[in-house]
Amino acid sequence: MTEGSKSENGKKKLSTRSIAMIIMVVILVVAVIAVAVALIVVSEFNVSRKEEGGFVYSLSHGQATILEYTGEDVNVVIPDELGGRPVVAVAEKAFYKNGEISSITIESDADNFTIGAQAFSDMDSLVSVVLPDGLKTIPSRAFSGCDSLTEVTMGNGVESIEEYAFSECPTLANIYISTTSGGKGSGDSDYNTSYNMTMPSSLKTIGNFAFYRSITASSATTRKILFNAALTTIGQSAFDGCNRIAFIDYAAADTAVSLTEIGNNAFYGCTSLRFVKNTTGGASGVFFLTKALDDKVLESIGGGAFDGCAYSSTASSNRAVLNIYEDTESIGDYAFRNVKSIKTVNFYASNPDLGEGAFYGASNLTAVNYYEENGTNEDGSTKYTVSSTTSLSPELTSIPSLLFYGSGLNGFKLGSTVTSIGDGALSALTVSKDSKGEELTTIKINNENFAIYKLAPYYTKETTSSGYYTESNDHYLLMSADMTVIYSYIGAFSDNATSVYNESVNQSRAGQFRFLQNLDINITSIRGYAFAETDFSYIWLPEKLTSFGANMFNGKSLESDDMLYITFEGKTADYYNTLLSGDNLSTEFLSGIEADGENVVIRLSGSQSSDVLDSFNSYFTLTGHYTTINI
Repeated sequence: MTEGSKSENGKKKLSTRSIAMIIMVVILVVAVIAVAVALIVVSEFNVSRKEEGGFVYSLSHGQATILEYTGEDVNVVIPDELGGRPVVAVAEKAFYKNGEISSITIESDADNFTIGAQAFSDMDSLVSVVLPDGLKTIPSRAFSGCDSLTEVTMGNGVESIEEYAFSECPTLANIYISTTSGGKGSGDSDYNTSYNMTMPSSLKTIGNFAFYRSITASSATTRKILFNAALTTIGQSAFDGCNRIAFIDYAAADTAVSLTEIGNNAFYGCTSLRFVKNTTGGASGVFFLTKALDDKVLESIGGGAFDGCAYSSTASSNRAVLNIYEDTESIGDYAFRNVKSIKTVNFYASNPDLGEGAFYGASNLTAVNYYEENGTNEDGSTKYTVSSTTSLSPELTSIPSLLFYGSGLNGFKLGSTVTSIGDGALSALTVSKDSKGEELTTIKINNENFAIYKLAPYYTKETTSSGYYTESNDHYLLMSADMTVIYSYIGAFSDNATSVYNESVNQSRAGQFRFLQNLDINITSIRGYAFAETDFSYIWLPEKLTSFGANMFNGKSLESDDMLYITFEGKTADYYNTLLSGDNLSTEFLSGIEADGENVVIRLSGSQSSDVLDSFNSYFTLTGHYTTINI
C-alpha cells in the first residue's frame, strides 16, 4: 500500500469518529432537553400541594383537587378554578371536623365532579351545602355527623347516595334539586310546600344507612319526600330512625317505576310515616310502596323494613291496601311490625316467602285475601277472582310464627293445604263486630287439621252504671282438629268480665279465666303465645295439660299492685317433676310479661313439697318477678 493510500484511509477513520461523536452529543442534548421538559410537566401537573385563597390543592393532568381548607371564612365558596386550573374534586376528609364553616357552595361545572369519603363529615356548624350539577355519587359518610346540616342542594345527575352519606344529621330538613339541572331549587315556595326533600331524577341507589338517624329534630317535622322513577334500591337501614318523615311519594301514578328492593330495616322506627299519598299544597303523587307493588316491580321487602312505623291517625278509609303480585318474592321477618296504616293485604296468585312476624301488631289490618287467576280481561291483563276458601296461597303449607300476631283480622280463611301453624301466628286476636254490633268470624276453618272451639260465654257490665254483669260475649280457642292442642285464645275476657251471668260487680269472680276447667275435650298442650295480650288476672290450667309453650302471656304489663295468678291443677309431685323435665314446660313460659316486682304468682295444687316449690322458683327466666306457692 502506498503512502497516499494510507493517508486517505486515516482521513476516513477520523471522519467516522467525528460523526459518531457528533451523534452522541446530539443524543445527550436531546436527553437533557427531554428531562427538563419532563420536570417542567411534573412540576406543572403533579405538584403535591399548592395553596390559594385558603384552599390547599393538588394538580393532576391539569386539574385541581381540594385537599384542605385553611381559610377563616364561615361561608365558603369553592371556586370553579384554582391556579388557572379547573377544580374537579374534593379529596377524602378535606373538610373533616371543621367546626367553623356554616355553608359550602361548590361552583364547579366539571361533568364528573367527585367528592372523597368523609369529605365534609362531622362539621358541627355546617348548615347548608350546594353541590355541583356534575356530581354523580355522594360517597360514604360524605356528610355524616353534621349536627346542624339543614339543607342540601344537588343536581339531577346524582345516581348514587352511598352508605352513611347523610347519617346522623338530625336537623336535615330540605333537599333541593338545582334549577340548572332541571329542578325547582330552593326558591319555588309552592313546590317546596308540597315536598321538602326531592331526590334526583337519576338516582338509582340509596345505600345502606344513607340517612340513618337523620331527619329527627323538631325543626324537621312532617317531612315530605319525593322519589323519582329511576330508583331501584333502598339499602339496609337507609332511613332507619328518621322519625320526622311523614310522606314518601312518587311524582305521578301513571309513570312506571323501577324499585326492586327495600332492604332490611330500611324505614325502621319511622314513627311519623303515613302509608298514604301526600296531598299537601295540592301534591298529586302516589305512596311509593303501593305504587312499586302495583307496578309489579318490587321483588323483596327486607326484614324490619317498616318495623315501628306506627303512625295511627290515618282515617280508616285512607289506610293502605297492599297488593302482592308474583313479582314480590319475599317479605322479611317483622317487615310491617306495629304498622297501623294498613287495612288490607291482597295476594294475587302469589306465594312470597313470608317471614316470622311479618304483620305482627298490625292492629288495623282487618282483611287478608287470596286472588286466583281467572282468565284475561279485554285489555289482555290477568283477571283475578277472590278465593272463597283461603286467605293465603294454596301452595302454603306452614304459617310462620307470629305472622298475624295482634292484627285486627276478621274473616281470615285457613285453607286446606296448611298443615302447621307457628307459635303466635294467629294469637292476640279478638272477636270483631260489624257496625250493627253483629259478631264477625275472626277465623274461618276450611281445613281438616284445625278447628275452632267455642267456649262458654262471658259477661261484662251492660252499662257503666250497672251493678251487674249482663252483656253476653263469645270467645273461642283455635285448636288442632283432634282438640288436643290449643294454638290461641280469640276473645277479650278481662278483669271487667265474669263467667257468671247477672252477678253483682262487688263479688270476687271478675277476671277469673276458668274456661279450661271441665272441658269435654282432651286438651293436652298449649302452644306458645296462646294467651298473649290478655287482660285477666287469674287462670286455671287443668291437670290434663302436660305441655306448655313459651311466652304464654306475652305482652301482659303488670305495674305496682297488678297481679297474675296462674294455678296448675296437677295434684302429684310426679306431675310437676314431669313438667320440669324435658321440653314439657318451657323455661320461657313467663317471658314477655313486663313486671315491676313479684307480680306473678304460680300456684301449685296438692300441697307440694318445698323441693318442688324451689324447683319452680328457679325454673323460669322471669327471675325476680314471680313466686311459687301451694294452694
